[in-house]
Amino acid sequence: MTDAKIVKLYEATEYKGKEATLTAASPDLATVPINLPKGASSVKVGSQQSSWRVFTEINFEGASAILSPGRDYGNLEDIGLASPIKSMRVP
Repeated sequence: MTDAKIVKLYEATEYKGKEATLTAASPDLATVPINLPKGASSVKVGSQQSSWRVFTEINFEGASAILSPGRDYGNLEDIGLASPIKSMRVP
C-alpha cells in the first residue's frame, strides 16, 4: 500500500514502469508534473484519499471508473477499463 495521503500512478500494469504521484485532479496525465504520456495502467490509492473517478481520455472524457480509497489496482482492465487512464479527478 502507498502513503495514506497520496495516489501513486504507474505506466504499466502491476505497478511497473514510470511512476508518478498525484495529490490533485489532473485533466491530462501527460503534462508536468505527472508526465505519463502513455497514461497509467495501475494505481494505488492512499487510505486517506477520497474516491477518484478515472478516465481513458484527457479532459475527463472517455470510459470511466471509480477508484476507492485504500485500494491497489494492479491492472485497470480488471475494473473494465480497456486502455490506460489519461485523466482523473475527485467525483
